Amino acid sequence: MALGAFDAAAHVFQRRARAVVLGSATILVPTIALNLVLSLIAFDRYSSFDDIAASPATVMLGIDAASGVESLLGYLSIVTSSLSAALVGGYVTALLLQEAFGHEVAAASPLRTMLRRLPKLAGAWLFGHIWVLPAALIAVNVSSSALGALLIPASVVSMLLVTFTVVVSPTIVTENLRPVEGVRRAVRLARSRFGSSFGFVIITVVVGGGLRVGITALPRLAESTGLISFGSYGWIAEGLAGQIAVLVVVPLVALASAQLYLQLRAEAEGMDIVMAADEAFAASRR
Repeated sequence: MALGAFDAAAHVFQRRARAVVLGSATILVPTIALNLVLSLIAFDRYSSFDDIAASPATVMLGIDAASGVESLLGYLSIVTSSLSAALVGGYVTALLLQEAFGHEVAAASPLRTMLRRLPKLAGAWLFGHIWVLPAALIAVNVSSSALGALLIPASVVSMLLVTFTVVVSPTIVTENLRPVEGVRRAVRLARSRFGSSFGFVIITVVVGGGLRVGITALPRLAESTGLISFGSYGWIAEGLAGQIAVLVVVPLVALASAQLYLQLRAEAEGMDIVMAADEAFAASRR
């Protein structure tokens, strides 16, 4: 089920790349702008790729443990990225349902649907991801060595928490539930097929995280081969590549989450049978 969700999402992304990317970009632009500001501040501290030591915070979050305005921007970047991903999840779910029911697929209609659900999506995100706030605070304030020691246990706990809320946005958009009801409903769906849901989170980390790190590292790799030299602008180039990665990875993972939601309902509740019966009876009435 987990692999199937990503496979189906990749096909939808391929067919509807324009609508997926344009609509997602509308939501992600403020987050990208914030991350670029963070990159520019980091550029003021480092003059080349070699000046910054690789650390979990640097690789996964694009930040290095610091203080003052850098910590504040890093914290806001993590929190807003998480919220933006939830909103993108709502958008691509509306787009996926539009395609599934044979309607014309365009960015405008799913965006309107997401905006109507925006208060509920934001409320559900806050209720289901309240743990992100203290976790982000810790991530931007501890040293790189301490963060490395916490990485494995923190990752396991985070993945378990994400497993129960991975289909919150699709649930809110599809069933138009209130925030608390939506989170509870999503948790019940994830618990009904916990192994598949947890496997999906693992695949998301491997595929989504690997793709993001790979795209972000392209400027560094290009410079290491001698193909091009960014000089003192290398950190800006890497920051830009990281934001391009966001525009690819976030919609892909969101589409996969929406596909997982549909598959969970099909497996646990037979939703596909109900939809097929409705279509068949509708055809017979015509």
